[in-house]
Amino acid sequence: MFADGSGLSEDDRISCSTLVRVLARGDDEGAMFMGMSIAGQTGTLKSSLKGTPGEGVLRAKTGTLKKTRALSGFFPTKNGETIQFSFIVNGDRAKVRAESLWDDLVRGFATYPSGAAPSDLGPLPVELS
Repeated sequence: MFADGSGLSEDDRISCSTLVRVLARGDDEGAMFMGMSIAGQTGTLKSSLKGTPGEGVLRAKTGTLKKTRALSGFFPTKNGETIQFSFIVNGDRAKVRAESLWDDLVRGFATYPSGAAPSDLGPLPVELS
């Protein structure tokens, strides 16, 4: 729900799943991807995520309001998959909470995949006798 066209109203609302659907429509060579900040290197992420597995590889857009912090973007995995992610932290301590969560999030992404690639997952064929 958007209360204004700027996205700055405290009445604006969007879900993480909606943001991920938007990300999923792009690709890792498109304008949206190429325009995002690179962790530890450029833009609003230049001083963020340094010394983490995301430094130099995670591309994302940050969102900052008085009581809100958001991070949405792409993380390339070791097996060639790309994780699209979005998370939003709201509240009085959003900045402090979000920045520590960013580090945890990236460390989790770096351990992926510990199992099968998403493209290998799915229902098994049913054999009828």
